[in-house]
Amino acid sequence: MNIMFNLSLFMCLLVGVFGWKKSGVFTVVSSIDEWSAMLQKYDKVVALMTGEMCYQCSVIEDRFRESGIVELSSSLNVKFVTVDVTKLTSLLDDYKLGEKKYYLHLIILKKFIKEPVEYLDRKHYNMVNWVSKRIFSAAVPLTTVKEADTFIGNTDYVVVGFFVSSVGDYARVFENVSLNDDNTTYAITVSPEIFKKYNILKESIVVFKLVDRKRNVFKGNLESKDEIVSFINEVRLSNVPEYYLSILNRELNDGRLESLFMLFANKRSPRFTELYHIVSHIAERSDGRMGFGFVNVNNTIGLQNDMNKFSVNAHELPTVRIRNLQNSYGPDRNELTYDNLIKFIEQFEDGLLTPAVLGQPLPSKWDSNPVKILVRDNFRKIVMDKSKDVFVEFYSHICGSCIVFEPIWEQLGKIVENNSDIVIAKINVIANNLDLEKR
Repeated sequence: MNIMFNLSLFMCLLVGVFGWKKSGVFTVVSSIDEWSAMLQKYDKVVALMTGEMCYQCSVIEDRFRESGIVELSSSLNVKFVTVDVTKLTSLLDDYKLGEKKYYLHLIILKKFIKEPVEYLDRKHYNMVNWVSKRIFSAAVPLTTVKEADTFIGNTDYVVVGFFVSSVGDYARVFENVSLNDDNTTYAITVSPEIFKKYNILKESIVVFKLVDRKRNVFKGNLESKDEIVSFINEVRLSNVPEYYLSILNRELNDGRLESLFMLFANKRSPRFTELYHIVSHIAERSDGRMGFGFVNVNNTIGLQNDMNKFSVNAHELPTVRIRNLQNSYGPDRNELTYDNLIKFIEQFEDGLLTPAVLGQPLPSKWDSNPVKILVRDNFRKIVMDKSKDVFVEFYSHICGSCIVFEPIWEQLGKIVENNSDIVIAKINVIANNLDLEKR
């Protein structure tokens, strides 16, 4: 008899909590009285409503910290807070969040207005843009050179409007563009000092890309919304922008692109600049049917969903993937040289590649402990052994409930350790694609 036990994964889905160490960007609210006082004191409250443990929240806080948006909003009577709604459960009902299946909500409340505005995109890399538009209206105002240097220097991709007046015709068109684009960060300045610092001689719209230190100046009609939108999209999708899943997938689904080529690497690693320039050089010679981008994998926990979509295994990093509407494909060799990647693309175009699959490497001592470690390669052999009763825990390493449950499963393994007819095992289901439906 083979029994596949899924209690911990069920607990994760039911409770929806993910381990989190608070970093201090958001003020912790621990009581209803504190919450009420916060709403009375501030004009706007940006609240991260979550459970006691949340791995994704560390990624979210990192992005808010790096953007500088908290400091820029300090003069606007705005407060950023985090609330553990597993303890302050009444807030779930107060803001109609209780029917949701998870505890991770980003909401903005305005003073004296009961109904909050909730971020529903579920993509943490768009949260800063979404919040900034609801705090600063459409674009973040930059008033000093220090503010501009900090904001532009810490934002991966930002569109800045340099205008003589913040209420002129050019600025109004620019604001209209930014209001309809939650995927991009926008800023605006009328400061002559900032004009001088960035060598801007006349009213302009400039796209700054942090990764390659390039800036792209709009040369079209500043009163044409369509021209500005087209320019921003062209720059974003040119060469190798940082990963914007919603934008790239939209291009893929709309048929504008036939495939996506993605580099998965840590921007802080010694090899990143080399790899980025290799992929950029390949992108420059592309015929436009394939889009190019990269994912900064400095936090593989927070980016696990993105990695899964491209069937990227953590032990392969840095690596590349090509994705079309059906599958993701990886190179035969993980040596990322220019020649190897050109050959990889040619093999993809000729239909010679097989789809990539998620699968961790089999540990050398996978069976040395009471709880046996299963991966894609040994799963069927162990689980389908008809001579044994096999109990398998399907868990996720980013699931707080799974972490809490682990000692219980380990204890069970020790209890039956000497029984040769019983196997207690576990497998990380988000790191191993089992294709169980094909059995």
